Amino acid sequence: MRRVHTYIFTVKAGKEKKTLRDIYDLLFPSDIEVRHRDSGFSGLFFIYTSIKPNMLTDLLKKYPIRHIINVKYVLLERNLSMLNKILSNKYFSYETKKINICLCSIKFRGVSRDKKKEIYSFFQRYCKNFLSIKRQCFLEIFEKRLYVSIKIFNSRKNTKI
Repeated sequence: MRRVHTYIFTVKAGKEKKTLRDIYDLLFPSDIEVRHRDSGFSGLFFIYTSIKPNMLTDLLKKYPIRHIINVKYVLLERNLSMLNKILSNKYFSYETKKINICLCSIKFRGVSRDKKKEIYSFFQRYCKNFLSIKRQCFLEIFEKRLYVSIKIFNSRKNTKI
């Protein structure tokens, strides 16, 4: 059975269509079922593919695509209602490895002001769970969905998992 990996691509605003076409050209030979979904925000979209993070990083290094700012690999995607349960755990499983997480970025998109305050206060109370830095994780919320991701590619400084 095919495992689908989710990636969050951040690209230069206004260049989404061109960049998306180039990404399809790059990934299609390796995965004919690659697909995308708009996030509803300028310069941001999701790519769903069977290509593993290391292979995607290698492809992006070997065949650079203009206008890509960074690429994050989604470790966890859940409904926002699962936030309390997710953050009570200190570790997320990633394939066979465990990643000790440190939240380095919290972004709220499409979330009401009251909900932002509630989530932010939750982090203030429980941030002690995330003090051991081994790998930086990003927590992002798009339209009532929670995404925990790690950066795998940066156009300025390439990183690899």
